Amino acid sequence: MNVWKNIAVPGIILVALWGCTKVELAPVPEKEVSFTVGSYAAQTKSVSLDTYGITEFQSRGFLHAHGVVETQEFFGISGETIRKQSTLWAPASHPYYWPKSEVSYVNFVSWYGKHVVPTTVSETSLVWDNCTIEPDEDILFADEAWRYNSNNVTTLFHHALAQVKFQARLSKAAEGKASWSVTLSNFRVSNVHKTGTLRLQNSDPGTARATKPWTVAPWTTTAATDTLSREGKTFTLGASNQILMDSRTVLPQGTYGMVLTFDYTIHTHYDSGNPLSSTAENAHASIDMYLDFGLHSWGMNESVTYTIVINPDTNIIVFEPTLTEAWNTDQNNPMYIE
Repeated sequence: MNVWKNIAVPGIILVALWGCTKVELAPVPEKEVSFTVGSYAAQTKSVSLDTYGITEFQSRGFLHAHGVVETQEFFGISGETIRKQSTLWAPASHPYYWPKSEVSYVNFVSWYGKHVVPTTVSETSLVWDNCTIEPDEDILFADEAWRYNSNNVTTLFHHALAQVKFQARLSKAAEGKASWSVTLSNFRVSNVHKTGTLRLQNSDPGTARATKPWTVAPWTTTAATDTLSREGKTFTLGASNQILMDSRTVLPQGTYGMVLTFDYTIHTHYDSGNPLSSTAENAHASIDMYLDFGLHSWGMNESVTYTIVINPDTNIIVFEPTLTEAWNTDQNNPMYIE
């Protein structure tokens, strides 16, 4: 009897000690969602947003929890504003965190619009339907970021619109005893489309995380046209370029049927050696020019500068369109492609 007690008691103590043992697993740390907004190499025609003074854009996230086909709204159905914060970009309202499941992932569709917003945003479709483009508008879209579940979301933007600029100068301002100045007025460009639709399509690249460019259909425009006008404004031309209409945003479109019109007066001064005996002759004219000579369209992410060069001696006018294939941000130091 005493032997049984000596054996049983240690056994009970061992069971009690085992029951008090607690095993703790290290928690999986939460990782915040952030974005890296980069730029392509020059030949791929995209830009960094902050180059243009843009410090936020919109994004919509489509969550595939545990890898299922059905989606959930990661940011909510209205999407989220992504704002620049130091070197990274992050959701503006509050932090968001990556799913902890290794098979969960999020697809991100991101865009920027100064005034207009897309009418359709989904994983496979991004549409701006029947939108009207104002002179200061800017629309950008990023390659879709597919199957992200960690790290920074690579977000690479493209311009969806075009820019145009018009300027003029004299081929010469003086020769011998003659000198010239030209006044130009009632400058306008007619038959320009202002309202159109842009449709982008995308598809899941498969099992790997990737950023994938959209398939972009050309802008379709409505039948209605508008006029770009500086009527009521008079410019005095010399040997240096005088800006008639500074860079403004336009819909990408063909230039067939567009007409540039202006009035001009050539002032010719002859100096006989005595300033008091100088005489002047004036020649007045109006001119129409068709914009599709030499450049048949305004393309997405293209900046076009049109230069009017007037020879005041012969009255010959040369029209020189110049295309910059990367949207130009430094108007004082353009990188033109001749």
